Order: sequence, then C-alpha cells, then structure tokens
Amino acid sequence: TRYRRIINTLNGAWTTLLTDPKIILLGIISSLFEGHMYIFVFFWTPALVEYAHNDNDNGNGGSSNYHDVPFGVIFSTFMICTMMGSRLNMILLERCQLQAERV
Repeated sequence: TRYRRIINTLNGAWTTLLTDPKIILLGIISSLFEGHMYIFVFFWTPALVEYAHNDNDNGNGGSSNYHDVPFGVIFSTFMICTMMGSRLNMILLERCQLQAERV
C-alpha cells in the first residue's frame, strides 16, 4: 500500500541519516553555523547602539539611540563582504581545480 511505501522510505532515510558520518557532520556544521547567525542577527543592532551610547558618554555627554548608528551602511558592508567572499570562493575553486562534493 501507499502508506507502507512511505514508511519504508522514511525508515531508509532515517537509517542513512544515522549511519552516514558525512550527513551527520553536515548537519552539525549547518546547525552551528545557523545558530551563530541567528545570535548575530538578534544582537548586532543592540550591541552597536550600546557601543555608540558608551562612546558618547566618554566625551560628548550625549546619549545614543537607533538613529545615531548608520545601520544601512553597516548592513550594506556586510552584504558586500558576503558577495566578495562568494566570488573569492568561486575563483579559488576554479584555480585549485576543486569541486564541491555531493552527499
């Protein structure tokens, strides 16, 4: 029956997932990367505002808020760095004649 085929497919996938060390390693690496990216996304703006506030307290006597930090410029710089890293990766893969491995 259709239900039995679905169960067999899921069992096979589960067995492969647990027995192939490449898949387990890929899952661990992906989880760690995504986890630190989410932490970064949630904390980078408050951290910059706090830094700007502390910097203003050390001389200017003013306070800082979200409008004092150039978030657009900072985010654009992040995106440019991401694009440059991606392009550099492609260039290095071509020059070193490496290929991405399929799992």
